[in-house]
Amino acid sequence: MLIPLIYYSFATVLLAFTLLGIGNTVLQVSLNPLLLNVVAKGKFTSTLTLGQFIKAISSTLGPVIASAMVGIWGNWHLIFVVYAITSFLSCLWLAMTPIKEMPNTQSSQNIGNIFSLFYNPKLLIAFSVILLIVGFEIGLMTAVPKYLSEQCGLPIEKGSLGCSIYFAARTLGTFLGTIILARYSSGKFLTINMILAIAVFAIFMLVSDTTILLIALFLIGLTCANVFPIVFSQAIQSEPDKANEISALMIMGVAGGAILPVIMGLVADNSSQLISLLIPFAALIYILIVSIRQNNK
Repeated sequence: MLIPLIYYSFATVLLAFTLLGIGNTVLQVSLNPLLLNVVAKGKFTSTLTLGQFIKAISSTLGPVIASAMVGIWGNWHLIFVVYAITSFLSCLWLAMTPIKEMPNTQSSQNIGNIFSLFYNPKLLIAFSVILLIVGFEIGLMTAVPKYLSEQCGLPIEKGSLGCSIYFAARTLGTFLGTIILARYSSGKFLTINMILAIAVFAIFMLVSDTTILLIALFLIGLTCANVFPIVFSQAIQSEPDKANEISALMIMGVAGGAILPVIMGLVADNSSQLISLLIPFAALIYILIVSIRQNNK
């Protein structure tokens, strides 16, 4: 975050974002299994969901902080200062927090240990769900402005309102998930959410009224908000002694955000945004099937 402050150019901003992306991925890989050392097993899913809620709040506040920098100091670049200080304080807080980590039973750790987890059918399925839900979200957010423009005649810039509504619903969804998952089965909760998400997504693809589309987007964000933390926690808790390797494997599923949008873009270029939405719709159906099968075992 300090790089753009030292010298601001297109190249240095790209470098900063590259390092930020790498750092964020490392954080996700390490912090999730670290959580196993500080919360009871029965509260892991709800606590992980709480973390997603805090993360969603941070995402929502990003544009607000940037606007405040412009309004107060007339320079949005100062947002880098805010983020740098926040990151430093978070790092300092974690370093000062005493955490007794569980001993690692693995005699050796390498990339082979991680890929060998694919031989476990449960982890392979969990990875595929992570891949699809991340791809679903990024793909949908990429398509929404163009889709609203195509269906309702909204300008692209106004169509982006749908993305804000989705993330607002996602923030609310993770907050509610924190409460619900502390009391009820995560498997059944996931199945119910996927049934509702599929029903609402079908409506989203069938109507062209702006108000109904925006309400549908809100409900989609609400019902899909907890898929990632539920599946992630189920994967880690299946083999706690391999939490580090499983966490690394699951975070690799974030690559779905670079796969599904590309496929959707190719489909949209050769047909329409509506047809491209069948891809994330199919992803939701797959996740529903997986959740039902797991509940029946």
